Amino acid sequence: MKSEPNPDAQNLEPNAQSPETVSQPPFTEETALQFFVRHLDEMKWKYHRYPEKSGLYSTFNGDNVQWNLNLYAREMSSGQFLLGVNSFDVTSLFRAS
Repeated sequence: MKSEPNPDAQNLEPNAQSPETVSQPPFTEETALQFFVRHLDEMKWKYHRYPEKSGLYSTFNGDNVQWNLNLYAREMSSGQFLLGVNSFDVTSLFRAS
């Protein structure tokens, strides 16, 4: 008696290993900040970490301008996060109109 193939079964070659499930760390304010840190490090940007907050701070200069940059992560409710990026031209705050 010939059995029918199971359509739900994975089609593995002989001696093949089944795919492993990769476990992800839980998403937290800290893991969100690590996302920002990795990218800033890749760009070789200097930044400071707010020790009391889940945030990073950086400044950079351009021609006649100084920019402040803030990156932060906040858990708003269980599993819901706000990832924020804001920047502004500090020199414009002090220019005469």
